[in-house]
Amino acid sequence: MKLFSPIYGGIFYTVNGGTNIYQRNEGYNVGQFYSVALHPKLQTNMF
Repeated sequence: MKLFSPIYGGIFYTVNGGTNIYQRNEGYNVGQFYSVALHPKLQTNMF
């Protein structure tokens, strides 16, 4: 299960319960996020 956390400073996610946390911020020109949604079939597409 992936968990995404949109916060001030970017979008972060984990795939292993928080043991490792990764950034997913490339290509975004903003620093504050309030929500995140993934395409149901193409999970590389974020909105």
